Amino acid sequence: ENFGLNVVVKSSKVDENYIYYYNLKGEYLKTKRNDLQQDSFLIYSNINPKFFDGWHVLSKSDTDSVAFSKVSEGGYGYIFRGKVYSKYETEQYWNIIDQYKQGMRE
Repeated sequence: ENFGLNVVVKSSKVDENYIYYYNLKGEYLKTKRNDLQQDSFLIYSNINPKFFDGWHVLSKSDTDSVAFSKVSEGGYGYIFRGKVYSKYETEQYWNIIDQYKQGMRE
């Protein structure tokens, strides 16, 4: 409640001006971004409405094939202290995740 929770999703660069992604609500969104060289990358956002400040590209040093696999596994993942965890690794331990996701749907 005091800090929020960062969720990570995969996104892709379809054209030179925008990146595209699905948020947790299943909405297909785009964000203007033209400074990225790769075609696929991970983006994250704090899902606590108090701390939401948009979606951000995860640094290249934090995105490797393992991180992509973890996010792909469940459709999204989480980031804690710069490390990406899969949905399944995280949600088996913390019920608070469901509460955050429920709050986003309202």
